[in-house]
Amino acid sequence: MASDHVNRTKKGPNTWLLRPVLHGREKPCQPEPFTPDRIAEVPASRQSATWPCLKLDLFDLPPCAVATIEEASMRRKIVTRMVKLLVAVFVLLFAVCAENARACMTPHVRTFPTCEISAPHSGERTTIVYANSGNALSSVTLGSDAIVTEVVDIEIGVADKPHYIVLSSGKPIIWRFTGRIDAISRVVVLGSQYNGATRNGVVGVPRDRIIFAKTDIEKLKSRTSTDCDSFYGACEASAYFDIPKADRMKLAGDAPSERYGVDQFVERLRGGVVRIPQDGWVEAEARGRWQTTADGFTAMSGPALGRYEPFGRTGYVETSQNYERGLIKIDATSIVSAETARDYSVLPAVEGIKQLLADGTLVGPDDARFKAAYDKWNERISRRYRSEFGPDFLFSYKVNYLTIRPMMLPAGLDHVALLVGEGVEAPDMNRNFYACLFFADVREVPADRDPRCDAGIGSLALSEPERSLVRRARSFDDRMRQAGQAGKDR
Repeated sequence: MASDHVNRTKKGPNTWLLRPVLHGREKPCQPEPFTPDRIAEVPASRQSATWPCLKLDLFDLPPCAVATIEEASMRRKIVTRMVKLLVAVFVLLFAVCAENARACMTPHVRTFPTCEISAPHSGERTTIVYANSGNALSSVTLGSDAIVTEVVDIEIGVADKPHYIVLSSGKPIIWRFTGRIDAISRVVVLGSQYNGATRNGVVGVPRDRIIFAKTDIEKLKSRTSTDCDSFYGACEASAYFDIPKADRMKLAGDAPSERYGVDQFVERLRGGVVRIPQDGWVEAEARGRWQTTADGFTAMSGPALGRYEPFGRTGYVETSQNYERGLIKIDATSIVSAETARDYSVLPAVEGIKQLLADGTLVGPDDARFKAAYDKWNERISRRYRSEFGPDFLFSYKVNYLTIRPMMLPAGLDHVALLVGEGVEAPDMNRNFYACLFFADVREVPADRDPRCDAGIGSLALSEPERSLVRRARSFDDRMRQAGQAGKDR
C-alpha cells in the first residue's frame, strides 16, 4: 500500500486520534484462486468483494503516571469518539459487504500474462497501436454474444521500411486496414486485455502476414488474487517494447531480458482512425496518476483509463453506450481471428435494446401493456409494507422495459431494470452485472442465480435511493420473521 494509515499531526499530549488501516496487497483478507472466467466476466470493481482487513489503533496512547481531571475528561471524550467511529466503521464495512463493493481502497496491482512475440527486424519500422476501446460498434462478434466488439480503422502509408505493427486493446477490437497494405511486413496481435488474447480480429491484411501472440495464460491461472489485484487476459505491449510503461504493471511470468525499440506509438482511449506513419507518436490525452498525498490519502492527478486505469475494465460498460461512428456492418468471412467471427444474435447495449424493441420482445414505458403490468406489480409488492411506511406507500422502482417473451439480454447494459411479464421465462442475463430483473408474478428464484434488482448482485443496477429503500424493506422483513419465530417459540 502507498501508506500504512491515515495519520494526523498530534496537536497536544491528549489528542491522539483513531487511525484505521485498510490492508490490501500487503495482507490480503481472503485470497481467492484465480480462474480465467474472472478476466472475461467479472468487472474488477466487483472482483473479490470480501471484507477489508481492519486494524484500529484504539489505545495507541503514551503511558502517563498521573492523570489530571482535565486529562481524564479529555480521555473519556477521546474514547467516546473512538467508540462512535468504530461503530461507524463497522456499519460502513457491513454496507460494503452488502453492496458487493470493492474492498480495496487503493488502485489495483495489474497483473498481465507473458507472451512469445516474434521480434522486429532491423529492416522493419516498428509501430505499436493501443486502443482501450473503439468509437464504432461491430455488427460481428468474436466468439461470444457476451462481449462488446468494437471497430478501429488503420490507414497505412509508405515509410522508409516495411511496417511491423503490434496491436493491443482493452476491449475486443476488429482492426480494419486500408491503404498501402503492400507496405506491411507483419502484424502482431496481442489481443483484448479485458476479454482475452483471442478476442481481436483483422480485416484487410493477408492471413500469412498476421501473427497472434502466443499467450501463457497458465501462469496467470496459478496466481492467487486479493482485493487489490486486477488480472488481464492479454499481454501488455510496454513489457516488450520501449513505450511508456503501463501503471502498476506486474507480469505473471518472467520479464523479458530486453525491450525492443519503437519508431511510432499511437495510444487512443477511444480509437477511430489510426494513420501509420502519418500520426507520429501519440500518447493518450488523459494520463492520470494515482499518488499518495502529503496527508496520507490516495488521490488521482487526472482521468485514468486504459493503461493507467485504477482497476480492470474501467469504463467497459460506459464506453459501450454510444458510438461516434455508430454501428459498422462487417462481413464475418473477411475477418482473420483466432476466434470464430459471426453476426451477433443480439447486438450489444443500446443497439441491442433497439433491436429487441423493434421485434416486440421488449416494450417501453409508453406502451399500454407496460403501464398495466407495472401498476399491478407495484401495488402487489408494496401492499405488505404499508403498516411500516404509510398507507399510501408504493415502491415505484424505476423500470426501463417489460419483457413480452423469452430473450437474451444485450451485452454491456448500463443500469437497466426489466420487468419480466407474468408467466414469461426469465431472460438469459448474458453476463450483465449492471442489469437486473423484477418479476410481475413475484416468483421465487433460485438463490444461486438470483438476478432480481432487490436481491444480491442485481442491486448494482439500482440508484442509491432505491438501494436504501431495499435495505429498509429487508430490515422490516427480518423483524417480521424474528417476531414470527418468537411467537412459535413461546
